[in-house]
Amino acid sequence: MTKKTDKKVSSSKDILRARDYWNDVLKEEFEKETDRGAAIFATSLFDAAIKNILISFFVSNPNSTDELFDGPNAPLSSLSSKIIMCYRLGILSDRFVRDLNLIRKIRNEFAHNIQGCDFSHTGILSRIQELDKSSQTVAKLNIMESKSENENKEPRNIFLQTCSWMLSELQNKLEKGEPLLASEREFGYIEIETIRDFKKFLDKEHPEVFVKKAENNIPDNQK
Repeated sequence: MTKKTDKKVSSSKDILRARDYWNDVLKEEFEKETDRGAAIFATSLFDAAIKNILISFFVSNPNSTDELFDGPNAPLSSLSSKIIMCYRLGILSDRFVRDLNLIRKIRNEFAHNIQGCDFSHTGILSRIQELDKSSQTVAKLNIMESKSENENKEPRNIFLQTCSWMLSELQNKLEKGEPLLASEREFGYIEIETIRDFKKFLDKEHPEVFVKKAENNIPDNQK
């Protein structure tokens, strides 16, 4: 029982350290960026993180390029396809996937509205509010800091804090994940010498079986 508890505490500490790291990274970068730049930057981090998780999970690729990810027509070239794959492989939960897609749609909203667009824009704000409702990250942080749960609820801060914990979770999954093993070769690819040797062994150990089979294959008019 003690070992299990220690493992959980260790994992929690790792996640908190990762969250603090990503929080520092995002804060530093967000200060340099407009809302548009912050959203695009954060989404690019999610794209890279999810790609790394999938690469570490899949059987290793011996080639310099990866046909799953590289090129505009690759099946996992887009963020949405990577998110779907992570969900179907059981790497990410349905709620995490939903929130990732909200972040992806926020990025897309900025991309489609070139002028006069920030986190207070109607289409973007509604998605940030959905993110806030989903994990209540800012309220939880406020509770831990003995603050009112409704403090620091600016859209930019909600987006920052939500991205921080989600990126830390992805980092944890990358570090703790177990890769798939390459499949053993199927029976049909056994070397022919192995089959020859096996046949010789059977003939030597059980010759009567093969004599009887051979007799059964003789037509009745030739017996």
